[in-house]
Amino acid sequence: MADTAPPREFAPGDYVTWEVSNSDYPATDGWQLRYAFMSDDEQVLVPSECGTVTDAGNGAWTVVLTTDETSTYFTNLGTDNLLGTYRWQEYVQIEPGPTQRKSLRWGILFLRRNLDSGALSAGLDIRGHVKTVLDAIRAVIAGKATKDQSSYSIAGRALARYSWDELVRMEAYYAGQWERELAFERFQRGQESPAIVRGRFPSAGTY
Repeated sequence: MADTAPPREFAPGDYVTWEVSNSDYPATDGWQLRYAFMSDDEQVLVPSECGTVTDAGNGAWTVVLTTDETSTYFTNLGTDNLLGTYRWQEYVQIEPGPTQRKSLRWGILFLRRNLDSGALSAGLDIRGHVKTVLDAIRAVIAGKATKDQSSYSIAGRALARYSWDELVRMEAYYAGQWERELAFERFQRGQESPAIVRGRFPSAGTY
């Protein structure tokens, strides 16, 4: 069964396709399907910049993003180079003449890092920012930190220069953030409702 909306996630280089039908704005009446994807620093317009949207012959549209297009136009993998977030808008319009336009749906796309594209040789830390910081804080608290972990800087200060109480508060904060990430992963797999995602926060300070 074909997807009926942009996928929840894909990786650069994936071949992506989905099919859309809307009885109120059928392709047979001249309505043209369009998408706008936007990340923090990138906008992708389909099909005006990339991708194809074709009449599927049954009053629907088939949308295709090729391997080259997802590699070239979807490149924002977030601050940790592992997971990027794009918001998308689906709309239809009729041309030529005075443009009639109607927004239909909105959603979120997660762009995943390819783990077979030189990640290991490039020294990519797949833990991501939150887990890396949490591991470093816990190592300092336990007195087992490496030189790199002790010198890890948060808010302009190396972890080794924080007091015990500050480290404990930061550990609680980042543990809560890590629990959120794990809960979100479970939610994506259909194992948990987002309503039960909880976290712990520090009593003072922002990290």
